[in-house]
Amino acid sequence: MMNTKQGKRDYWANQVKEWKASGETQSNYCRRHNLKPHQMTYWSQVYRSKPQLESASTSRGFVALKVIEAAASELTLHLPNGLRLEGVHAGNLSVVREIVGWPL
Repeated sequence: MMNTKQGKRDYWANQVKEWKASGETQSNYCRRHNLKPHQMTYWSQVYRSKPQLESASTSRGFVALKVIEAAASELTLHLPNGLRLEGVHAGNLSVVREIVGWPL
């Protein structure tokens, strides 16, 4: 399960989700599940600062994007989570990748 990078993300996304749902303190949850508290702290911060990782960890592969508006050199992207990015073009693609979390 944790042999791959995605497997590790899935594992920790599940642990963070289960811990929050349990209502337990982090240290009690970690003790009960034989987890290292510093790892739980790290992953809970990752998912707090980048919530898209948690939902992304449950999906595999590509996400379908629907192009609503298109000009000769600009696009508007409507993502499944409701995010709308306007004015996407070759000159700002690296910024779009950063926002959406696409690898470079």
